[in-house]
Amino acid sequence: MAGLSALLFQQFPDLAVEARYRLDQRRHQAKFTRALAIIAAGMFLTYTLFNPFFITWQQTLAVA
Repeated sequence: MAGLSALLFQQFPDLAVEARYRLDQRRHQAKFTRALAIIAAGMFLTYTLFNPFFITWQQTLAVA
């Protein structure tokens, strides 16, 4: 178990290098995170708009 923990939570020997690496990774991942948020919002909006066509309001309230 200690080997798995060491493998999953590796760190750079120099904390300044690790901080720069993390900052760089966050910059690169920001556009993908924003895209995922837009996709999730679109899916929620689509579900909200089209749900009444397939499930009646009474069924929705019964589940809620």
